[in-house]
Amino acid sequence: RPLRVLLVEDNPGDAELLRLLLEEAPEQAPPGAPTPEVHWVERLAAARELLAREAMDVVLLDLSLPDARGLDTVARVRAAAPALPIVVLTGLDDEATALHAMQAGAQDYLVKGTVTAPALRRALRHAVERQRLVDAAQRATNARDVVLGVVAHDLRNPISTIKMCAGALGESPPAPAESVEYLAGVIQRSAEWMERIIRDLLDVTAIEAGRLAIDREPLVPTAVLESARQQFAPIAGEKGIALVVEAPPSLPPIEADGERLLQVLGNLLGNA
Repeated sequence: RPLRVLLVEDNPGDAELLRLLLEEAPEQAPPGAPTPEVHWVERLAAARELLAREAMDVVLLDLSLPDARGLDTVARVRAAAPALPIVVLTGLDDEATALHAMQAGAQDYLVKGTVTAPALRRALRHAVERQRLVDAAQRATNARDVVLGVVAHDLRNPISTIKMCAGALGESPPAPAESVEYLAGVIQRSAEWMERIIRDLLDVTAIEAGRLAIDREPLVPTAVLESARQQFAPIAGEKGIALVVEAPPSLPPIEADGERLLQVLGNLLGNA
Protein backbone atom coordinates (compact mmCIF):
# COMPACT_ATOMS: atom_id res chain seq x y z
CA ARG A 1 0.00 0.00 0.00
CA PRO A 2 1.17 3.60 -0.45
CA LEU A 3 3.12 5.29 2.29
CA ARG A 4 0.77 7.59 4.22
CA VAL A 5 2.65 10.85 4.87
CA LEU A 6 1.38 13.58 7.17
CA LEU A 7 2.93 16.85 5.99
CA VAL A 8 2.80 19.61 8.61
CA GLU A 9 3.89 22.81 6.85
CA ASP A 10 2.40 26.30 7.11
CA ASN A 11 4.00 27.61 3.89
CA PRO A 12 1.72 26.60 0.96
CA GLY A 13 4.55 26.98 -1.55
CA ASP A 14 6.86 24.65 0.38
CA ALA A 15 4.02 22.22 0.97
CA GLU A 16 3.15 22.07 -2.74
CA LEU A 17 6.79 21.54 -3.68
CA LEU A 18 7.14 18.65 -1.23
CA ARG A 19 3.90 17.11 -2.42
CA LEU A 20 5.08 17.29 -6.03
CA LEU A 21 8.43 15.76 -5.12
CA LEU A 22 6.63 12.83 -3.48
CA GLU A 23 3.68 12.33 -5.80
CA GLU A 24 5.04 13.32 -9.21
CA ALA A 25 8.43 11.62 -9.19
CA PRO A 26 7.55 7.91 -9.32
CA GLU A 27 10.61 7.22 -11.45
CA GLN A 28 12.74 8.05 -8.43
CA ALA A 29 11.03 5.41 -6.29
CA PRO A 30 12.10 1.77 -5.98
CA PRO A 31 10.58 -0.55 -8.64
CA GLY A 32 6.94 -1.36 -7.84
CA ALA A 33 6.67 1.17 -5.01
CA PRO A 34 3.27 2.95 -4.98
CA THR A 35 3.12 6.75 -4.97
CA PRO A 36 3.04 8.10 -1.40
CA GLU A 37 -0.26 9.45 -0.11
CA VAL A 38 0.26 12.98 1.25
CA HIS A 39 -2.05 14.55 3.86
CA TRP A 40 -1.24 18.24 4.33
CA VAL A 41 -2.11 20.42 7.33
CA GLU A 42 -0.82 23.89 8.23
CA ARG A 43 -1.04 23.78 12.03
CA LEU A 44 0.18 21.42 14.72
CA ALA A 45 -3.29 21.38 16.25
CA ALA A 46 -4.72 20.13 12.95
CA ALA A 47 -1.99 17.48 12.78
CA ARG A 48 -2.85 16.20 16.25
CA GLU A 49 -6.55 16.06 15.35
CA LEU A 50 -5.76 14.09 12.20
CA LEU A 51 -3.50 11.66 14.07
CA ALA A 52 -6.28 11.04 16.58
CA ARG A 53 -8.61 9.71 13.89
CA GLU A 54 -6.36 8.36 11.11
CA ALA A 55 -3.30 6.11 10.94
CA MET A 56 -0.19 7.55 9.30
CA ASP A 57 3.16 5.97 8.48
CA VAL A 58 5.44 8.99 8.87
CA VAL A 59 5.28 12.70 9.71
CA LEU A 60 7.11 15.33 7.66
CA LEU A 61 7.25 18.15 10.20
CA ASP A 62 8.19 21.81 9.83
CA LEU A 63 9.85 23.02 13.04
CA SER A 64 8.47 26.56 12.69
CA LEU A 65 4.68 26.61 12.82
CA PRO A 66 2.22 29.31 13.91
CA ASP A 67 1.21 27.26 16.96
CA ALA A 68 4.54 25.53 17.80
CA ARG A 69 8.26 26.09 17.32
CA GLY A 70 11.46 24.11 17.67
CA LEU A 71 11.69 21.11 19.97
CA ASP A 72 8.19 21.71 21.32
CA THR A 73 6.87 20.79 17.87
CA VAL A 74 8.53 17.39 17.98
CA ALA A 75 7.55 16.75 21.59
CA ARG A 76 3.88 17.44 20.92
CA VAL A 77 3.78 15.17 17.86
CA ARG A 78 5.51 12.42 19.85
CA ALA A 79 2.93 12.83 22.58
CA ALA A 80 0.11 12.47 20.04
CA ALA A 81 1.66 9.43 18.30
CA PRO A 82 4.62 7.99 20.26
CA ALA A 83 5.44 5.25 17.74
CA LEU A 84 5.19 7.37 14.59
CA PRO A 85 8.49 8.22 12.85
CA ILE A 86 9.17 11.93 12.33
CA VAL A 87 11.31 13.63 9.68
CA VAL A 88 11.78 17.32 10.49
CA LEU A 89 12.03 20.17 7.97
CA THR A 90 14.31 23.05 8.78
CA GLY A 91 15.83 26.18 7.26
CA LEU A 92 19.57 26.44 6.70
CA ASP A 93 20.03 28.34 9.96
CA ASP A 94 18.10 25.75 11.99
CA GLU A 95 20.31 22.68 11.53
CA ALA A 96 21.44 22.78 15.16
CA THR A 97 17.81 22.76 16.25
CA ALA A 98 17.14 19.90 13.85
CA LEU A 99 19.91 17.86 15.42
CA HIS A 100 18.42 18.51 18.85
CA ALA A 101 15.06 17.43 17.44
CA MET A 102 16.57 14.10 16.44
CA GLN A 103 17.87 13.69 19.96
CA ALA A 104 14.31 14.38 21.13
CA GLY A 105 12.92 11.53 19.02
CA ALA A 106 12.86 12.57 15.36
CA GLN A 107 14.30 10.00 12.95
CA ASP A 108 15.84 12.37 10.40
CA TYR A 109 15.86 15.96 9.15
CA LEU A 110 15.87 17.71 5.79
CA VAL A 111 17.00 21.24 4.95
CA LYS A 112 14.45 23.25 2.98
CA GLY A 113 15.57 24.40 -0.44
CA THR A 114 18.02 21.52 -0.87
CA VAL A 115 15.56 18.61 -0.87
CA THR A 116 15.46 16.40 -3.95
CA ALA A 117 12.87 13.74 -4.74
CA PRO A 118 15.28 10.82 -4.15
CA ALA A 119 16.52 12.32 -0.88
CA LEU A 120 12.98 12.96 0.33
CA ARG A 121 11.75 9.48 -0.50
CA ARG A 122 14.87 7.92 0.98
CA ALA A 123 14.55 9.93 4.21
CA LEU A 124 10.93 8.84 4.66
CA ARG A 125 11.64 5.18 3.94
CA HIS A 126 14.63 5.14 6.26
CA ALA A 127 12.68 6.90 9.01
CA VAL A 128 9.96 4.25 8.85
CA GLU A 129 12.52 1.45 8.90
CA ARG A 130 14.49 2.96 11.79
CA GLN A 131 11.32 3.37 13.82
CA ARG A 132 10.41 -0.26 13.09
CA LEU A 133 13.82 -1.36 14.37
CA VAL A 134 13.46 0.82 17.47
CA ASP A 135 10.04 -0.70 18.19
CA ALA A 136 11.38 -4.23 17.66
CA ALA A 137 14.29 -3.55 20.01
CA GLN A 138 11.90 -2.21 22.65
CA ARG A 139 9.68 -5.28 22.34
CA ALA A 140 12.73 -7.53 22.69
CA THR A 141 13.86 -5.60 25.78
CA ASN A 142 10.41 -5.87 27.35
CA ALA A 143 10.26 -9.59 26.58
CA ARG A 144 13.72 -10.08 28.09
CA ASP A 145 12.68 -8.30 31.27
CA VAL A 146 9.60 -10.52 31.57
CA VAL A 147 11.61 -13.71 31.08
CA LEU A 148 14.32 -12.58 33.51
CA GLY A 149 11.66 -11.76 36.08
CA VAL A 150 10.11 -15.22 35.73
CA VAL A 151 13.49 -16.95 35.95
CA ALA A 152 14.58 -14.97 39.02
CA HIS A 153 11.29 -15.69 40.76
CA ASP A 154 11.30 -19.41 39.94
CA LEU A 155 14.87 -19.91 41.16
CA ARG A 156 13.82 -19.03 44.70
CA ASN A 157 11.77 -22.22 45.16
CA PRO A 158 14.43 -24.87 44.40
CA ILE A 159 17.05 -22.86 46.26
CA SER A 160 14.85 -22.81 49.36
CA THR A 161 14.25 -26.55 49.04
CA ILE A 162 17.98 -27.31 48.74
CA LYS A 163 18.75 -25.15 51.77
CA MET A 164 16.09 -26.93 53.85
CA CYS A 165 17.31 -30.39 52.83
CA ALA A 166 20.97 -29.51 53.35
CA GLY A 167 20.11 -28.16 56.79
CA ALA A 168 18.26 -31.38 57.67
CA LEU A 169 21.24 -33.48 56.51
CA GLY A 170 23.58 -31.49 58.72
CA GLU A 171 21.53 -31.88 61.89
CA SER A 172 22.82 -33.82 64.88
CA PRO A 173 22.16 -36.66 65.51
CA PRO A 174 22.43 -37.80 61.88
CA ALA A 175 19.20 -38.57 60.04
CA PRO A 176 18.27 -42.23 59.35
CA ALA A 177 19.55 -43.72 56.11
CA GLU A 178 16.12 -43.66 54.48
CA SER A 179 15.74 -39.95 55.30
CA VAL A 180 19.20 -39.20 53.92
CA GLU A 181 18.31 -40.99 50.69
CA TYR A 182 15.02 -39.09 50.44
CA LEU A 183 16.60 -35.70 51.13
CA ALA A 184 19.43 -36.37 48.68
CA GLY A 185 16.84 -37.20 46.03
CA VAL A 186 15.00 -33.96 46.67
CA ILE A 187 18.26 -32.01 46.38
CA GLN A 188 19.06 -33.79 43.11
CA ARG A 189 15.64 -33.00 41.61
CA SER A 190 15.80 -29.40 42.78
CA ALA A 191 19.25 -28.99 41.23
CA GLU A 192 17.94 -30.37 37.92
CA TRP A 193 15.02 -27.96 38.15
CA MET A 194 17.41 -25.06 38.66
CA GLU A 195 19.52 -26.24 35.73
CA ARG A 196 16.47 -26.09 33.45
CA ILE A 197 15.61 -22.60 34.66
CA ILE A 198 19.18 -21.41 34.10
CA ARG A 199 19.12 -22.88 30.59
CA ASP A 200 16.06 -20.73 29.97
CA LEU A 201 17.98 -17.70 31.18
CA LEU A 202 20.83 -18.44 28.77
CA ASP A 203 18.51 -19.08 25.84
CA VAL A 204 18.83 -15.71 24.09
CA THR A 205 16.40 -16.73 21.36
CA ALA A 206 13.67 -17.49 23.86
CA ILE A 207 14.30 -14.24 25.70
CA GLU A 208 14.08 -12.14 22.53
CA ALA A 209 10.95 -13.99 21.40
CA GLY A 210 9.34 -13.53 24.82
CA ARG A 211 8.56 -17.21 25.25
CA LEU A 212 10.12 -20.33 26.75
CA ALA A 213 10.60 -23.65 24.99
CA ILE A 214 7.94 -26.31 25.62
CA ASP A 215 8.94 -30.00 25.38
CA ARG A 216 5.77 -32.07 25.33
CA GLU A 217 5.79 -35.73 26.31
CA PRO A 218 3.28 -38.27 27.69
CA LEU A 219 2.95 -37.75 31.45
CA VAL A 220 1.03 -39.35 34.31
CA PRO A 221 -0.63 -36.46 36.19
CA THR A 222 -0.35 -38.10 39.60
CA ALA A 223 3.42 -38.51 39.09
CA VAL A 224 3.81 -34.79 38.38
CA LEU A 225 1.75 -33.93 41.46
CA GLU A 226 3.83 -36.27 43.60
CA SER A 227 7.06 -34.71 42.30
CA ALA A 228 5.77 -31.27 43.28
CA ARG A 229 4.81 -32.57 46.71
CA GLN A 230 8.26 -34.05 47.28
CA GLN A 231 9.95 -30.83 46.18
CA PHE A 232 8.04 -28.75 48.72
CA ALA A 233 7.57 -31.20 51.56
CA PRO A 234 10.74 -29.98 53.37
CA ILE A 235 9.69 -26.34 53.19
CA ALA A 236 6.13 -27.19 54.21
CA GLY A 237 7.42 -29.29 57.10
CA GLU A 238 9.39 -26.33 58.45
CA LYS A 239 6.09 -24.43 58.61
CA GLY A 240 4.19 -27.29 60.21
CA ILE A 241 2.20 -27.98 57.04
CA ALA A 242 1.52 -31.43 55.63
CA LEU A 243 1.30 -31.69 51.84
CA VAL A 244 -1.01 -34.46 50.62
CA VAL A 245 -1.81 -35.40 47.01
CA GLU A 246 -5.43 -36.36 46.43
CA ALA A 247 -5.89 -37.55 42.84
CA PRO A 248 -7.57 -40.66 41.43
CA PRO A 249 -4.99 -43.10 40.01
CA SER A 250 -7.24 -43.59 36.97
CA LEU A 251 -6.41 -40.14 35.54
CA PRO A 252 -5.41 -40.59 31.87
CA PRO A 253 -1.93 -39.60 30.62
CA ILE A 254 -1.50 -36.08 29.28
CA GLU A 255 0.74 -34.46 26.65
CA ALA A 256 2.67 -31.75 28.48
CA ASP A 257 6.04 -30.42 29.57
CA GLY A 258 6.63 -31.95 32.99
CA GLU A 259 9.21 -29.42 34.12
CA ARG A 260 6.99 -26.50 33.09
CA LEU A 261 4.11 -28.02 35.05
CA LEU A 262 6.42 -28.34 38.04
CA GLN A 263 7.25 -24.64 37.67
CA VAL A 264 3.54 -23.80 37.73
CA LEU A 265 2.81 -26.06 40.69
CA GLY A 266 5.97 -24.81 42.38
CA ASN A 267 4.76 -21.21 42.16
CA LEU A 268 1.36 -22.16 43.54
CA LEU A 269 2.85 -24.17 46.41
CA GLY A 270 5.59 -21.63 47.11
CA ASN A 271 3.09 -18.77 47.30
CA ALA A 272 0.74 -20.83 49.46
